Amino acid sequence: MDKNVSKIYIKKHQHIRKSYINKALSGESQNFKAKIIHRNGQTLNFEITYIPIMGEKEQVLGIYGIAKDITLLTKNRQELLKVKENLELAQQVAKIGSWEYDIVKDQVYWSKQIYEIYGIDQKMFTPTYKKIVAFVHPEDRLYFDSIYETALKNRESCTMEYRIRRMDGNTIYVFVQAELILDENSRPIKYVGVIQDINKKKSCRK
Repeated sequence: MDKNVSKIYIKKHQHIRKSYINKALSGESQNFKAKIIHRNGQTLNFEITYIPIMGEKEQVLGIYGIAKDITLLTKNRQELLKVKENLELAQQVAKIGSWEYDIVKDQVYWSKQIYEIYGIDQKMFTPTYKKIVAFVHPEDRLYFDSIYETALKNRESCTMEYRIRRMDGNTIYVFVQAELILDENSRPIKYVGVIQDINKKKSCRK
């Protein structure tokens, strides 16, 4: 019976299955993922759980097995990953990055492209509002603060163009669009938006 069950697994997972069964027979619950061949020839992704059935003297009497088909879940994850990769590529080409700012927690999320725009190593920098403001060109700081504070006070979205000083010391123009999100009591809780490197466009106008 066990040999017949083993045959439904793809060849390289048959040995893996056996090793997990042996571990379960030693009294430890096991959980793993494997590919199983359906009788129609289709290969499916399954999550397998083995739970040892223990006797009164702590001996293993058998194994209770649970098999969950996660094929669609795996496919959806792969599709989401592909969408994310395409989005990152599109942002890279257009020099656009997406961001979120949790006003209450002062937590900022940057997409990969924003780190590129600022010339920052993603592994070495955790963005916060205060840190981001520090990159704004000194001559544009009052303008930046005024737009942001007015939008926050009036509970509205905003757009602005200003200069930032990249980590390498170069100054570039950026365009920012921010949408304000309110809670059920109309209190500002989050900004979500995009930032685009428009330095090339500004140079062309000159």
